[in-house]
Amino acid sequence: MTHLSDIMEQLYRQIGIGLIIRDRDGIITQANSAALSILGITDGSISQLADLESGFSDENGDAIPVENQPHIKVLKTGNTGERQRVRFNDLAGGNDCLLDISAYPLHRGRPKQL
Repeated sequence: MTHLSDIMEQLYRQIGIGLIIRDRDGIITQANSAALSILGITDGSISQLADLESGFSDENGDAIPVENQPHIKVLKTGNTGERQRVRFNDLAGGNDCLLDISAYPLHRGRPKQL
């Protein structure tokens, strides 16, 4: 199992797709280097992601309410949210880009208490 964990960790760090991991409460706990680059974060710190939701709008530039953003829908419903196109104003200072966001739950429901 350790070997598989090592492979997954290496894949997470080296894949060219941005991956952001949130806990059950919606707090961002990890983001790979591709995600930080896409979002315009140059210092490698996920602390700048705390205000991530405020940067999303639809393709017309209208703000997307937090509850309608794909990652929040997954946290609320436990259902996969695939390919929602959003406009994002990067956190580094104004570069506008279109992103296709898919969000997947890692666990359905709450794990049993041990």
